[in-house]
Amino acid sequence: MPTDDTTAAIRELRDQLTARKPGEPPPKVLAFPERTDLLRDFHDKLRRRAPVALINCQEFTEDPVPDLLTEIKRQLMQRCEPYPRLQFRRLEFALAVIEQSINFRNHRAAQRQIKQAAKSTFAPNPVSNTAVAEGGAVLGQVAPGAGGIPALLAGLYQARFPTLYSFYKWFGHRDIGALDEPLDYLANLNLWAHPRVTGPARDVELRRRDRALIAAFLGDLRFAYGRGRLAKQQWYSCVALLRNADAHAGRSFVARLTEVTDRLDRAEVDPAPFLAVTDGEPLEPAPDDHPREERPR
Repeated sequence: MPTDDTTAAIRELRDQLTARKPGEPPPKVLAFPERTDLLRDFHDKLRRRAPVALINCQEFTEDPVPDLLTEIKRQLMQRCEPYPRLQFRRLEFALAVIEQSINFRNHRAAQRQIKQAAKSTFAPNPVSNTAVAEGGAVLGQVAPGAGGIPALLAGLYQARFPTLYSFYKWFGHRDIGALDEPLDYLANLNLWAHPRVTGPARDVELRRRDRALIAAFLGDLRFAYGRGRLAKQQWYSCVALLRNADAHAGRSFVARLTEVTDRLDRAEVDPAPFLAVTDGEPLEPAPDDHPREERPR
């Protein structure tokens, strides 16, 4: 049986998952300083009510943020009725781009590598444009004069199954109104992931990579909750329960997450439906390079 303290903590968490005070952004991180089984209790209570991930930060050691983020993504994608299955196309695209170092001295070869990374990430659309046209033609025969139906179907289809190009374009604007060429930004992302420098300068580049990955992750969630069923009523935000969050992986992830969300707040971007919940000792800010918006160089 849960204790009174546990019940109160669970109630606080639920309130934070749905709280939307006018003019006040929702919390990004909720901390419970004492290391207890509280996060496991949260997981048991939430796993059938909201997309939730339970992460042990001690399992992620060297260069942890990409691996930790990949595990959060994997768990959030698990089926949770009545939520539709979440997709993380931007994050998957970014992870594919950083998997191997790309030689950008050969511009055409670099473009081919990035396109190949994209193709390896995205499955073909389940319905072809031909099928859309044929479906419209059939409806046109059933309802003569409905000549606009194929165009309407095509529009609905594109809304339901966004094209690869729409995800590619996101890396140009990143929801903050940037006017960068997507390829230039992706080139920088690959360079940040494979620094050609050592020492503190290398750490700066890797933190830039981590911020870019987290921004893509949050962009995916913002997109998912902005359309379809998730846009029609108030649903619980997605939750990452970070056990042993005072380990290096937890500190790094929370620090980069806070930097990204602060930047999005300054740009007046709608907050992503995501909450990180931590335990352990109070988190001190991780070393940082006073981040500003990373732009193509």
